[in-house]
Amino acid sequence: MKRFAAHYIYFAPLGFLKRSVVELSNEGSVLRIFPLTDEIESVEWRPGIILLLTSEEAEQLDKNKGVSLANLLTLLPKKGDPLKSSLDVYKDNPEGFFIPSERGVDNSDAPFYPYLLFPFDFTCMQPVAETRHRRLP
Repeated sequence: MKRFAAHYIYFAPLGFLKRSVVELSNEGSVLRIFPLTDEIESVEWRPGIILLLTSEEAEQLDKNKGVSLANLLTLLPKKGDPLKSSLDVYKDNPEGFFIPSERGVDNSDAPFYPYLLFPFDFTCMQPVAETRHRRLP
């Protein structure tokens, strides 16, 4: 099991989550997202954002190694869209969220996979021309 933290994690149902941790299974799918409140042992810090994609989205991204900035923008909220506060998201769930995966929280949903986007423009919450993506192990 691996854990990664970043400035932001983007998970479509919840939006951008500031200073959060994504916990991965041995197969590389997301098990849980939780707030980074203290320094935690065995959490690797990554600059930029971690984008959580369904297996279909991840497959498309992996097939198209030269994915354009325009394609990445379709996965993120539009510039100017209101951002949810991480405090509001975690208020009712301080321990974080378990994500459906092949482990079976809900077998009807596809697993999610983490991709690091870096560099990233945090003022506009959008990728920049130099933004690259790579799947986290």
